[in-house]
Amino acid sequence: MMENNDIPCVLVPLLEYRPWLRVNHKGENEKYEDGKWQVIPKHDEGKVTKVEVQIWLTIYNMFMSADTSRKYEITTFRKQNLMRLRKYMNEVLLDQLPMLTPMLRGLEEMNLMADTNVQSKNSFIVQTLPEIRTKLLAGKNWGQIAKTQMEKYFHKDAAGAKEDLDRIMNLYSSDVFEEFLDDPKCEECGDAATQRCSLCKLAWYCSRDCQLRQWKKHKPICKMFQESAKREEEANETRKADMKDEAEKKAAKKNGGKKKPMI
Repeated sequence: MMENNDIPCVLVPLLEYRPWLRVNHKGENEKYEDGKWQVIPKHDEGKVTKVEVQIWLTIYNMFMSADTSRKYEITTFRKQNLMRLRKYMNEVLLDQLPMLTPMLRGLEEMNLMADTNVQSKNSFIVQTLPEIRTKLLAGKNWGQIAKTQMEKYFHKDAAGAKEDLDRIMNLYSSDVFEEFLDDPKCEECGDAATQRCSLCKLAWYCSRDCQLRQWKKHKPICKMFQESAKREEEANETRKADMKDEAEKKAAKKNGGKKKPMI
């Protein structure tokens, strides 16, 4: 509302033209209120209409909000438009809407501030229409595509799934990722390290002396990583055994209940 549509500047011309006021064929002043045109009595000609009150309150809430003031950049164009409000903020208006007094003070302060000629952010929104996506989707048999992908890329048998899992486990358990890491540093002195702990294989050292000095601090961490690696290895073995049993059961079921002979 503030940045893209610039509502405060849009509402300024409304207050200038006042489309809710008119003069009828009898020369009487009328106001549009409560869904109809009404003649304004002489003693109420200075009274602000409900529509005008709503517009003033909208500008006040937008202009005086701490959150919007941080995001609403005052450019030369915006400053010139908002300054047009001052000629309407007279005593008659402020008596009826006293909350506009701080806004008048804010406009006076803004008039003394330096402004920018170019906005740092563009107020226009560029909407990307999904024309390319529509063309890609048109005339495609997505059911057949999904079926082909299922047959080609997804394994229905346990043996193929086991091979995929084995490749993933080998990938994450290997040292392939170490090629992308920075050169290791010694845990003790911070120099370049060439040796690491043979138990957990995580801590690096530049010499045996540094490893011995660091051992008291590293020992509980090393033990924790060893236990974690052991539990993970046991879990992998259990998973492999379960998958093997499942594959044998499926194979036996496929062969009419007879187990495949061991070679």
